[in-house]
Amino acid sequence: PSTKSETRTGSLVVLGLVTFILSTVGWFAAWVLVPMLLGWQSSVVISGSMMPLIHPGDVVLIPPYDHQLRAGEVVTFSSTELPGQTVTHRLVRQNADHSWVTQGDANATPDIASLQDSGVVGKPGLLIPYAGTLTFWRYSDQHTKLAGTAIGLTLFLAFAVSRVGRRHDSTPPGQEAVSDDVAAEPPSLADSNPK
Repeated sequence: PSTKSETRTGSLVVLGLVTFILSTVGWFAAWVLVPMLLGWQSSVVISGSMMPLIHPGDVVLIPPYDHQLRAGEVVTFSSTELPGQTVTHRLVRQNADHSWVTQGDANATPDIASLQDSGVVGKPGLLIPYAGTLTFWRYSDQHTKLAGTAIGLTLFLAFAVSRVGRRHDSTPPGQEAVSDDVAAEPPSLADSNPK
C-alpha cells in the first residue's frame, strides 16, 4: 500500500505538470491574441527557407505595414505560387520597375517571381519559437507526430483527472479511517460490559 506521503508527492507532481501545460498554452495564446487585437497578423512558418533565423513551426507576428522597404529587410508577403499563403523572405534588391527580388536565407537562389509592393503584408515584428509546431506538422503531413501528441496529452490529462479524483486510502475494507487531525479516543469504562 502507498503511504500518504507518496500519494501527496504524486498528486503534487501531476498538479505541477497540469499547471505547467495550462500556463504554457495560456502564455502562447496571450502572445498571439494580444498582438492580433492590436491589428497585428500572425503567420506560421512551414518551411526552413529562413533558417537559422526562423524555423519551421515558429509563429511570426506582423505589425501593421508602414510601406517603407529597404534591401536586407525580412518581409512577409502573399505568395503568387500558393494563393492564400504567405511567405517570409528577405528583400535582396529592388528592380528598375520598383519590384523586389526576394530570397530565403537558406535558399541557394532568389525566388522566381518578383515582389510588388502591393503583395507585402508587413515586416515581422515578433517571433514566437515553436508556437505553431502543431500547425506545421499538419501542413507537412507529419500526422503521426500530431496524432501522437494528441493521444499523449489526452492520456496524460485522463491520468491527471483520475489521480486527483481518486481517494488514496490504505485502510482495509470494513474499518473506518482515522483522520490525522483527530486522535482516536480510547474506549471509556462506561462502555464496557461486565460479566
